[in-house]
Amino acid sequence: MVAWLRLPEVFLTLDITTRGNRWTGLALGVAVPWHTISIAWKVVRGNTEGARLLWCEQRLALLRSALPKSIPVYVLTDWGLWLSELFWAIERNGWHLRMRVNAQGAFCPLWGRRARPLVLFCPD
Repeated sequence: MVAWLRLPEVFLTLDITTRGNRWTGLALGVAVPWHTISIAWKVVRGNTEGARLLWCEQRLALLRSALPKSIPVYVLTDWGLWLSELFWAIERNGWHLRMRVNAQGAFCPLWGRRARPLVLFCPD
């Protein structure tokens, strides 16, 4: 698909939708201009320990062998999928994580010792 679409870079999307503790929907797609092409999805019990991480890691491992190493890959996620293990799985593939976070968030810059609000660095 990447070769057919002649993509200079690949944007993968990982999304999660929850319905309380009842179920969790996971979706993986390839973002192309104005659309996302779904390539995998699964619904798991909402309270199943580790189900999200395992599913995501398995799909990313499959894609690692399918995508050319010469093309930059960006994985777009929502803050609901923040798992440090998922971050490292993406990094191990040589890919780049781009995560949407809430404006109320904070981070600790390399040059500082205390957390600073995101809005100081990324105003609206």
